[in-house]
Amino acid sequence: MQILRGKVNMNTLRILSIFLIFISIIFIFIGIINKYIEVGLFLIFPFMVGSGIYAALSFIIMFIGLFLFFLSFIYDFENVERIEIKNYENVDIDKNKKTEYGGIILIGPIPIIFGNSEMNVKILIILTIVLMIIMTILMLLFLH
Repeated sequence: MQILRGKVNMNTLRILSIFLIFISIIFIFIGIINKYIEVGLFLIFPFMVGSGIYAALSFIIMFIGLFLFFLSFIYDFENVERIEIKNYENVDIDKNKKTEYGGIILIGPIPIIFGNSEMNVKILIILTIVLMIIMTILMLLFLH
């Protein structure tokens, strides 16, 4: 980890965390090949069960890598500098402009659609139906 003037360099922290996650994935593959780790799917959630050195190392390294990755974002939010606009005359602000948003959260086969615009929600419903049809076709192809 590189420290510059008392601040943690976020890029170095993120690269280190991605490297640790990559090393953990390598240990998981080695554990699967040597039959120390078993993988499966419970409903829609993947899981791993393992014993031995490869399982222990992969789980510990994965945890450390994910912890450092999320920690880098927390430090990033703390170090954000506030930008102040000093010359308000040159800034063109449209007060009547409305921001629209929308999103889809898929929890298994249950879609949760949200948004503040009727048009956005309609588009997201169509997109969700298309996505669920594609996923159903893919599941049927892989089951046979």
